[in-house]
Amino acid sequence: MAPASFTNATSTIKPFGIATRNEALVWLLDRAYDWPDGAKDESPKELKGARVTLTGVDNGTWTVEWWNTLSGKAIATNEIKAVAGTLELTAPDFQADIAARMKKHE
Repeated sequence: MAPASFTNATSTIKPFGIATRNEALVWLLDRAYDWPDGAKDESPKELKGARVTLTGVDNGTWTVEWWNTLSGKAIATNEIKAVAGTLELTAPDFQADIAARMKKHE
């Protein structure tokens, strides 16, 4: 795996990740809760509609599993299509941060 490439990240999120052409791990951070500003806030506001585009992936159908980083539990799973080497990701509503595990169908 290598560092993931992103485009079209909204100004409210900071994306991080590692990826291959057919797998990826992504973490989205609400910029309002980045260190040091907001990192110690005990009641983060919910962020809605966070979107980012993951680039450099194989075309086809992918399973995206979203994880609540605080509870360590999967909270949503969906399938999306990669077109022109990009995956358009829209995160479920979250507080502070959220993670996703993605895999291309064989």
